[in-house]
Amino acid sequence: MTFKKSMDTLELPKIIDQLKKETVSTMTKEICDDLDPSVNYNEIKTWLKETSEAKELLAERDISLRGLRDIRKQLQLAAKDGTLQGPELFQISEIIGVSNRVRKITDDNFQANYPILSSLISKLPELNHLKKELDDKIDENGEVKDSASVNLRNIRQKIKKLQSQVKTSVNRILQSGEKYLQDKIVTMRYDRYVVPVKAEYQNMVPGIIHDQSSSGMTVYIEPKEVVEKNNELRQAKREEHSELEKILQGLSQKIKGYHYQLHDSLQILVELDFILAKGSLSRRMNAREAELNQEKRLEIIKGKHPLLGEDAIPVDVKLGDEFNTMVITGPNTGGKTVSLKMVGLFTLMTQSGLHIPAERGTEMGVFEQVFADIGDEQDIEQSLSTFSSHMSNIVKIVDHANSESLILLDELGAGTDPTEGSALAMSLLEHFHNLGCRSIATTHYTQLKSFAHAREGVENASVEFDEETLEPTYNLLIGVPGKSNAFVISRRLGLSDKIISNAKSFLADEEIEVEELITSLTEKEKSSQKMKEELERERAKVEQVKAQLEQERKEISRKKDEVLQKARRQAEEIISDAKRDAEESLKEARKIAEKKSHKEMAEVSSKVRDKLSGHQQKLREELMDSADSVPLSPEKLKPGLTVYISNLDKEGQILQVNHDKGEAEVQVGIMKVNVNFSDIFPSEEEKSGSTFSGNVNSSSSSTGRGNVFAGKKERISTELDIRGERVEEAINQVDKYLDDALVAGLAEIRIIHGKGTGNLRKGIQFHLEGHPMVSQYRLGNRQEGGEGVTVVKLNN
Repeated sequence: MTFKKSMDTLELPKIIDQLKKETVSTMTKEICDDLDPSVNYNEIKTWLKETSEAKELLAERDISLRGLRDIRKQLQLAAKDGTLQGPELFQISEIIGVSNRVRKITDDNFQANYPILSSLISKLPELNHLKKELDDKIDENGEVKDSASVNLRNIRQKIKKLQSQVKTSVNRILQSGEKYLQDKIVTMRYDRYVVPVKAEYQNMVPGIIHDQSSSGMTVYIEPKEVVEKNNELRQAKREEHSELEKILQGLSQKIKGYHYQLHDSLQILVELDFILAKGSLSRRMNAREAELNQEKRLEIIKGKHPLLGEDAIPVDVKLGDEFNTMVITGPNTGGKTVSLKMVGLFTLMTQSGLHIPAERGTEMGVFEQVFADIGDEQDIEQSLSTFSSHMSNIVKIVDHANSESLILLDELGAGTDPTEGSALAMSLLEHFHNLGCRSIATTHYTQLKSFAHAREGVENASVEFDEETLEPTYNLLIGVPGKSNAFVISRRLGLSDKIISNAKSFLADEEIEVEELITSLTEKEKSSQKMKEELERERAKVEQVKAQLEQERKEISRKKDEVLQKARRQAEEIISDAKRDAEESLKEARKIAEKKSHKEMAEVSSKVRDKLSGHQQKLREELMDSADSVPLSPEKLKPGLTVYISNLDKEGQILQVNHDKGEAEVQVGIMKVNVNFSDIFPSEEEKSGSTFSGNVNSSSSSTGRGNVFAGKKERISTELDIRGERVEEAINQVDKYLDDALVAGLAEIRIIHGKGTGNLRKGIQFHLEGHPMVSQYRLGNRQEGGEGVTVVKLNN
C-alpha cells in the first residue's frame, strides 16, 4: 500500500484541512489528521454510504453536537481516584447532554432511512441518572451549588452572615475615619478584610497591618474590631473548602464507576462528528457518492477539481474499460496536469470515504497503490536536474508497481534530449501497460501520439485549444491526440507566411501526416460532440414533455380519487341517515305492534319504504354527479362517441383519437378542434344511459353505481348464533339483528339457540310471537339444525 507520498503530491491534506473545518471536537480533528485511504472494497463502500446518510440527514434537519469536548484526561484522572473540579464535571455533564440530544432524533423512520447512523447512535448508553446528579450539584459555570448538600448550604449561609457583619463594621470605620484613609473602599489581603490607610496615620487606626503599597504611601490594616469576625469567616471558609472536597470527591467516584460508559459515549460521538463532517463537506463541495467497482474502472462525469472552487472546469475521464493507458497531449497551462491530479485526488478521496464533485453515474475503482510523479520536484540538496529528479521517482514506481496500481506521470520523459526522452517514455508506458496498471501520462512528444494510436489498450487524449482566441478551453477530448499549435499561433501573432512555410519544409513527411491526421480527427470529434450535444438537447426536451404528461396524468388521477372519496363519504352519510331513520321507524313500529293497531303498523311500514326510497334516490344522484366530474378514460374514447368538452362548454362528436399526443379530434358544430383527453367528459346522453335501477334490491352496475343496500345485504349474515347467552342479552341481540336484516332486505333468517334445557329457545320464540317484523317462525328441519334452530320469515 503506497499512499503517503501520493497524498502530498495530489494535495489530499488540503482536502483534509477543509474536512477539519466541518468538525466540532478537537478529537475529531485528530481522526481527520490520521485519515488514510483504505484498500478494502467493503470498508470503502460502508464509509461512502455513511457519508451519504450524513449528507441527506443534514439536508433534512440541523444536528448539533455543541458541547462535545475532549474529556479523556478527566476520565483518566477519575479512574486513578483523582478529584475532578467543578468545570471538569460540568464538561462531562455536557457530553451526556450531547448524547441525549442525539438519541432523541432516532425513530422508526430514522432507522429505515439512516441504517448506519441509526446503528451507531443505538450504541450510546443511557446516563440520565448520572447527568441528573451532576446537574443537581454543579451549575453551568462549574461551581458547586448550595443545594449540593445540607451542610454546604448551612456553611455558606454562615459565611454570608459573617461577611455582612464584617462589611458593616468596616463601613462604619470608613465613615468615622475618612481623613485617615487613602480611599474609602474595603479590600482583601490574604483572604481578610482590610482598609487602605495613609502611612502617616497608621497609628490612628488600631488593628493588624497585612500589606503596604509599593510606594509605601498606603498600608492595609485589618481593624481590630473585625479581627475576630475575620477569624470566624476564615474558619467557615475552611469548612466550606472541606465540604466542597467531599462533594467533588464523591462525584469523581461516580464518574469512575461510569468510566467505560462515558468512554464509549465519547468515542461514538466523535465518530458521529467525523461522519457528519464528511456529509457537511460533501454538501459544501456539491459532491456525491461515486459508484464503486472492483475492476479498477474509472469513469468520471463532469468532474471538477475540488481545490479550484468555482473556477474548476468540468472534465470527463475514462480509464480501465476499453483501454488501461491514456496519453494526454496539448499546450502548456491547458489543463493536462489539473486533469491528471483530479483523477488521483478523486481516487484518494473515494478510498477515504469522501464524496467527489462529479455528476451522477461517476464510477471509481479501488487501487492498492497510487503513484504520482507530478510537477517540478527537483532535489536541490542533491543537485539533481529536473530529469534526474523525475527519473528517481519513476525508478521507485517501477520497483513497486503491479496490476493493482494507478500511475500518474506528468510530462513523462521531459528535461532531456527529445529523441531519447520519448523513447524512454514509450518504454515505460509499455512496461506499466504490460503489468496491467492503470496509467495516465501527459507529454509534448509527437512520437507518443503515434505510440498510443498503434498500441492495443492505449488511447490518445488531448486538451482542446481554441485557435480563434489562442486560449485553451480546458476540455479533455478522449480519442483525439493533441496537435501542435506553434504554426497557428505564430501566424495569428503576425509571423509571415513565407517563414512559416519554410519551417514546415523542415518537418519530416511522417510528422506532417500525423499533424494532418490529428487535424482531421479533431474536426470529426468536434462534429461528433456537436451532434451529441444536439441529441442530448432533444432528449432533454422529450424527457420534459414526458414528465409533463406524467404530471398531467397524476393530476387527473388525483382529481378522480378526490371525487370518488367525496362520493364515498356522501354515500356513507346517506346510508347512516337511512339506517337511523329505519331504526327510529322500527322502534315506532314495535310500540304500535304492542297496541295491536294494524292500520298504524301499515302506515309506519309505508313511511319506512318511502324514506329508504328517498335516501336511495339521493345516493343515486350524488354518485351520478361524482361520476360526471371525472374525465372519460382514454380507452373509452372512440370515433362517433358524443362527448362534453369542458373548456368549450359544448358537446361534440369524436372524429379520431390520437393516444400518442393524448388528444382527440372532435366535431363541435361546424368546427373541428383538437381536445386534450383531460377536457373530455361524458355527454348528457352518456349520463342518462348510465343510470341505475331504482329497485332497492337491484345489483351494482359495472361502474360501481349500484344500490347501497345491496352492499348491506352482502355484509349481513343470514343466521345469528346466540348459544350460551342469557335470555335477556339474547333478545337484545335478536332485535338488533332483525333491524339490520330488514334494512338489508333479507327475506328469511336463522337463529341458532341450541337445544340445551330449551329455556333460550322458549324465550326467543315468545319474543318473536307478534313481533312487527316477523311474519312467521318455525323450528328448523333436520337439515337446518332441528330443535336447535328457529327459522324466521321477515315482514318485508
